[in-house]
Amino acid sequence: MPNREIREVCFDPLSEPVCLSLNLETDYPSTYQITSHDCSGTFQGTLMIGNNISGPTDIITLPINSSALDQQHIGWHFTIAAPSERKKVTYSIEINLSQGHQLLTPEPIHISGHHKIEKVVIGFIKLVAHQSLSSDNNQQFLAGNSV
Repeated sequence: MPNREIREVCFDPLSEPVCLSLNLETDYPSTYQITSHDCSGTFQGTLMIGNNISGPTDIITLPINSSALDQQHIGWHFTIAAPSERKKVTYSIEINLSQGHQLLTPEPIHISGHHKIEKVVIGFIKLVAHQSLSSDNNQQFLAGNSV
């Protein structure tokens, strides 16, 4: 898996589990899949599958022990339905990662845009173990790739 656009998110491997929350806002039916991949990019499994029918926000506690998350990649794949009559519409995706009450990114990962046909948004982050996190540590984040 090439990592030219994969950004790193630091977490404390000795702390609480890592949580991922996502907010998908669009007027059209959409589905998503959150996946786990090892340090070489090999698919390890699906962590979450969902849609926006019951509301825009979903939260998952990653079912992987925090001590085993170092160098893991978390991926997402959103599919947003085509608008009726091919009119231009807006979509917005916001992803937050947290550990306990601490956000792991200084701001949410935000992906938004317009589309006239079905939209697919794919992205990844790499989790990097870093003990004694501070609020002003030097972190990088992925805003996502879209197809």
